[in-house]
Amino acid sequence: MNEEFVVYENWQDNPKKAVVHVVTCGQVSKINPIQEKIKDNWLKNNHEPNGRWFGYFNSLNKALAFGELLPNRKLNMCGHCLKHFKDSL
Repeated sequence: MNEEFVVYENWQDNPKKAVVHVVTCGQVSKINPIQEKIKDNWLKNNHEPNGRWFGYFNSLNKALAFGELLPNRKLNMCGHCLKHFKDSL
């Protein structure tokens, strides 16, 4: 089974950030299921009070590359679902 990834752009935090998650991460579906946040599988501009979601990306590298394109954002990997990737860096 291939994993899918999403990027959350948060414009309320200081510094402003973007976080990459595995789509099954509990942080992703904390409020609403991800299917309600992203529709038609690509770049649904669905605003939440603090930010918006982008996805689906079929690889971590693609999600990271997209996150790097968001202006004035510090890019992070989720400390929950991508902890094993962060620890290996």
